[in-house]
Amino acid sequence: ERVLEQVDIFTLSEIEVQGENDRGKGIIKKLLQFKVGEEYTMEEIERRFYRLLGTRFVKDAKYRLVPDGLEHKMVIITNPQSGNFIKVGLNYDSNLKAGLLVNTTFSNLLVNGSKFSFDLKVSEAPALKARYMLYTASKPNIGFRLDGRIHYYPGFYYDNNQPFTEFNLRHYETRLDIFSAPNNNWLFTVGAGLERYSQASRFFDSGSVDLRLLQGNGYASILHDSYDRPQFPHSGSWLSVEGRLSFNARLKRTIQE
Repeated sequence: ERVLEQVDIFTLSEIEVQGENDRGKGIIKKLLQFKVGEEYTMEEIERRFYRLLGTRFVKDAKYRLVPDGLEHKMVIITNPQSGNFIKVGLNYDSNLKAGLLVNTTFSNLLVNGSKFSFDLKVSEAPALKARYMLYTASKPNIGFRLDGRIHYYPGFYYDNNQPFTEFNLRHYETRLDIFSAPNNNWLFTVGAGLERYSQASRFFDSGSVDLRLLQGNGYASILHDSYDRPQFPHSGSWLSVEGRLSFNARLKRTIQE
């Protein structure tokens, strides 16, 4: 719903959020990143509301632009979302076989503006992944992301292109990222983490080899997205650059007696 004049660019004099409590109002303003006194085109406003709906923090969102002298007052009307989801599914992979998938997502857990997700795969090759994200109200916008992952999967030694020995490979990883989005087109991320691989023979035969690798990782990435709309853009560009540096790697090799 909009109350508009024939204007191509709108300068915001005030931003009002309806339908949320005080905590929810702060989250909506933080996600939309509108600023009083700044100018916005209708395309830019629509694009930000598309992105808001994609976060699942609200079920629905509408807005009005009410003339206020030479500027416009933005009134945002939202239908709050509980923010908590539980999903269950099935998966089959020719190598990893069948698995039961469970995903949970919780918004505003412990801290306002946060999101916690938990993914579990129950199968012969189980996996567990957890992520906690926190958005702050600072300017420029700064966020934190903590990831943890555990994954078990099979591996094989080959002789003349034929597998002759099977072993289990265990992968553990934890990572902390700091990211900032100075505007809706740029995202900068830096992070660091630890990673460990462990190979253990399925059958503990005498003389089998157990390998363990522990290393630190540094991460950096830049994302630029100036597409003019979320689906089927007509103009704009997209660029992603990612880098990873591993350091202080330690390889331990033991032979089972």
